[in-house]
Amino acid sequence: MSIETQNSEADPLLDRWLWVLLPFALSLLPFGNALREGGASFAGTGPDVVSSVWAMWWFQHEWFSGAWGAESILFNFPWGGQGAILSPCSAVVWSVFDWIMGPAIATTLTTWGMLVATMLGMVYLGSTLRLNRVALGAMAMMVLVPRYIVFTLGETGVVGVAMLPMIFGLAFILQLEQKNDWAQWGLLMAMMGLQGVENPYLAPVLPLALVVQIIRLRRWRLLKLLIGGLFTMGVVVLLFRGASGDYESVRPSGYTQLFGLYFPAIERPWARTDLFDLLSPKTVLWPAGSMDS
Repeated sequence: MSIETQNSEADPLLDRWLWVLLPFALSLLPFGNALREGGASFAGTGPDVVSSVWAMWWFQHEWFSGAWGAESILFNFPWGGQGAILSPCSAVVWSVFDWIMGPAIATTLTTWGMLVATMLGMVYLGSTLRLNRVALGAMAMMVLVPRYIVFTLGETGVVGVAMLPMIFGLAFILQLEQKNDWAQWGLLMAMMGLQGVENPYLAPVLPLALVVQIIRLRRWRLLKLLIGGLFTMGVVVLLFRGASGDYESVRPSGYTQLFGLYFPAIERPWARTDLFDLLSPKTVLWPAGSMDS
């Protein structure tokens, strides 16, 4: 029985738009306090949220210069330095909202918008798999139900869950089975490059998924698409290479041996613990020095 036949015989109750819309209504719940208080506060409590908001403000002021790895004196003043922001797409949205409504509401709306956009990406991925609407709603709920995504938005801000290009890229990879044209190639290569800009930690996902799809379909001519995507990612690396300064690394205090291999051991005095600390934990003093961070 084909998927189309199964869909035509499915219960109409399972194919109502209510199942798709309900998760998006529920996505407002974690932002209730921030939305109610308006400009008095913004969503998020972790220290990384503050740095993420500052980074988006910095991107807003260095849009055409330092934000892309060039010199900037807006940090480490007056000497300045080089830097780049994670998730520039979120920073663009924040900059527009900030200009209209101020930084607090802009932060809340950008964070909620990232959550909703991720849910929409999951729905689009599910539609590529030809799922019915109750299943599409479940795909959207997969963004809300696990603790990680909502918690990370509150702990680190939008940079912690910047995976929208990866989700759409996975949908484009699945579509290669039915559609294979220049537009599809261009979209997929753009998603590979954009994911490297948004969140480089997730950049390897799309090339690896494309390799799996090439092997599964046995379409070896798609390897040129993989090469094009890797080239796009390489351009991104060159673009932001200047943003990674030569930071002094913490030197190892010794080495430990395991199966004939040596591994560096970095031991900080403030991080030491012993068995008795499990019964009576001592106060943790966070370091202020750069070598102990």
